[in-house]
Amino acid sequence: EGSDASTLSRPYLVSRYGTRSPHSVVRFGASALYLDSSRQVRVLHDPRTAISRTYVDDKLKGIPDARLPHVSAALFQDRYYLAITPLADTNNTQILIFDTRTNGWFSDSTSSTARFQRLFATVEGEREKLFFFSTNAGVYEHENTSATLDIGTDITAIMRFRELAPQSYTSTIAVHRVGISCDKVADEQVTIRRYPSQSGAAATSTIIDIGAARS
Repeated sequence: EGSDASTLSRPYLVSRYGTRSPHSVVRFGASALYLDSSRQVRVLHDPRTAISRTYVDDKLKGIPDARLPHVSAALFQDRYYLAITPLADTNNTQILIFDTRTNGWFSDSTSSTARFQRLFATVEGEREKLFFFSTNAGVYEHENTSATLDIGTDITAIMRFRELAPQSYTSTIAVHRVGISCDKVADEQVTIRRYPSQSGAAATSTIIDIGAARS
């Protein structure tokens, strides 16, 4: 009689400190940065390292309990961006930034009218960019006053697959579903293009009419 992997697997403790802010977890090298349940920013697998202690304690302790699940973070250009809701507020209106190169904290200087519901970093072309969703259903590029709105400006997302080993060059890569969250806007559309990066073949395009899409 044998045993399968499920029978032999068991949960194990990865840290003494959990989190009430799942969107604060960001991969950092071979580890991760996150806001723990005691409201300290920690490095996973190194419980001694509370990198926020004595630096931004007052701001993290001021986050309303009900807003802890809405804390959001992203790693962008070697900096950990943490969007939080200040004391007596109801939205993420402040960003705390930890510079992993200098090990220093500072506050973001973006206008207080911004609402950072969810941060995410991506690559457009060969340039890193930091975006955020706001409470007005808009997608904004952080610190880019010339192209902040998603209306009238193309937003490009690039999906990169892992490097293929030589013996698997002929293997098929299948994308079963592409999901997009956006408003219904008349006369606007989203174009999805699929092409092998080094084949020279023309892209295969799929056009989605946003105005006709389901809510």
